[in-house]
Amino acid sequence: MNAYNILPPNRSKLEEGFIHAFDQLIRYDTDIFSALLTPSDTPSETVNVLANDKGLKAWDSNATEQLKREQIKAAWPTRALAGTRKGITNAVEGNGFIAEFNVPEPFIVNITAHHEGLSPLTTNNINVLSAQLKEAVNGRDSINIAVGVIATNHEQYAMSVITEIRIMVGP
Repeated sequence: MNAYNILPPNRSKLEEGFIHAFDQLIRYDTDIFSALLTPSDTPSETVNVLANDKGLKAWDSNATEQLKREQIKAAWPTRALAGTRKGITNAVEGNGFIAEFNVPEPFIVNITAHHEGLSPLTTNNINVLSAQLKEAVNGRDSINIAVGVIATNHEQYAMSVITEIRIMVGP
């Protein structure tokens, strides 16, 4: 028997049976918690709880299920890589946008974000994007965002700029 116990060596067979039974009850064959912590595998009822656990401050509860899961998936990598090109890209792509950006001067970031269509483009989407970009950049950065919608056909490509936002993060 591999179970640890505090019973003395002169324990009875009944006591050994209890130790063995409890050891079998406690041992799990499958990991039931890993699916709850993975955005793609968690049940839809626990998506909001997982977003809270990951520390998402800006959250649109009316967003589509797929967009919510993408935001949760991008939350930790965005914070871990804050101030880098990859961190900003994670923040933008995690909100259902395609990012193109450049840095014309130190501490100024110009971002052009094209909406992918994971959910309808609303002011809530733009507000969530702005809040998550504040966490993704360096504390001294200034962000200029142009948010647009893409329409494609077999031979044509069009983009309409809906809004431009300037965010001052630092002093």
